[in-house]
Amino acid sequence: MRVNIWAYAQQNFTADFDTIVDGTNNTQSWNTVFDQIVDQLDLRKGGTVYFPTFQHSGSPQPYRLKDTLRIDASNVPISIEGDGGTLQFITSPTAIGGNTYGIYITSSDARLVSIKNISVHGNDNIDCGIYVDHKVKISMADCKVRSCKKNGIEINSDGWAVTNVASTGNRHNGFLIAGTHGIGIGLNAMSNCIDDSGSANIKDTRGANTYIGCHTSGTAHSQPAYLTTSEVEDSMFIGCYYELDQHRPIIRKENTYWGGQIEDGIDGAGTISHHGYLFNNTEINNPPATPDTPRHEGMLFKNTVNPNNEVWFRAGGNPAGSIFEFEAMADISDSNFL
Repeated sequence: MRVNIWAYAQQNFTADFDTIVDGTNNTQSWNTVFDQIVDQLDLRKGGTVYFPTFQHSGSPQPYRLKDTLRIDASNVPISIEGDGGTLQFITSPTAIGGNTYGIYITSSDARLVSIKNISVHGNDNIDCGIYVDHKVKISMADCKVRSCKKNGIEINSDGWAVTNVASTGNRHNGFLIAGTHGIGIGLNAMSNCIDDSGSANIKDTRGANTYIGCHTSGTAHSQPAYLTTSEVEDSMFIGCYYELDQHRPIIRKENTYWGGQIEDGIDGAGTISHHGYLFNNTEINNPPATPDTPRHEGMLFKNTVNPNNEVWFRAGGNPAGSIFEFEAMADISDSNFL
């Protein structure tokens, strides 16, 4: 079932419709309309709430929200879909666990939630634009989040998928990814970390994720464009760019960064490919004087602790983002690979 929230409000909230649109109704709002659609309609097999763009009183209008859009997908998969319309928060919502949110998504049984073509404007009234709790199978595409007091988008679930999503002008991180086995394609994070407490435009805290074709710019307070903090799992960044108006990425050596950087060298990185050179900060025989010295001969795989043991090389998240996996015996260290 797909319900047009605009048409539903016109039919079921006739007396309050104008004041719902301009945000002046103290008892009825778009939150009321949304909750009624989810609670009263037959969504036992799942459904979509559609937010169309619209004109009212001769001008385009946002959806002025006074409280969080809460989605509990424990029983059915639920989707939110738009065509570029904006959810604008005109007041600070009721806090959930000490923070305020624009869209708050929970599930107890790994149901799928899809968000497509929606913009969230925090107006500095919410801490986080879109929050995804554990166990939610989130799919997000063609969305924008901006002007939140903390993180633009925070994902805590595994198996996430985010495509062509922008997070801009938030006081902490643009994207805080605390889930694993996910893939982010075309993430665009600009001018985040407005407060000192922000860490990066895109921050990966658990690893085993893959990022492809992402772009960052304008991080305040010299925070890194990309930051990984997990010491256990491998994440991979492929063709992820950052502009020179921010600090270069800090990628732990357990992770891999392939191409896309503007200037040479990534702080703390594992293996990096850039302009035909290979950078390898792993300890090797006759290490270069500086970690970022270019190596022309290709990748060197070697177990320096026990050369008789196998050498493993894996890049990317598993399963969605696995690019390749490599296993060989110790003699692989005697060869060069392009």
